[in-house]
Amino acid sequence: MEQALTLLSEVKPDLLMFDIRLGEGSGLDLIRSVRADPAFDLVPALAITAQAMKDDEGRFLEAGFDSYLSKPIDTRRLPGMVDHLIRMGRSRSHA
Repeated sequence: MEQALTLLSEVKPDLLMFDIRLGEGSGLDLIRSVRADPAFDLVPALAITAQAMKDDEGRFLEAGFDSYLSKPIDTRRLPGMVDHLIRMGRSRSHA
């Protein structure tokens, strides 16, 4: 997870997309670590998951994600969601 945090600080992305299940830790742990850094307060984050249970959305949002997509990913929906989240992040930074 430390490697991911280092890479994020070098790249400065417009959008974060994390799978909930990672090899080391989880996407929930990673988003909490990322959100602890003020440099990433305004960067929108999308969770990708095979977990689509009723209470999962609330856990993802509470952890720091702005939205989520369940697997299998609807490739027709993904581009619009990415565009929306990037625009949301840009409007946050100009507020």
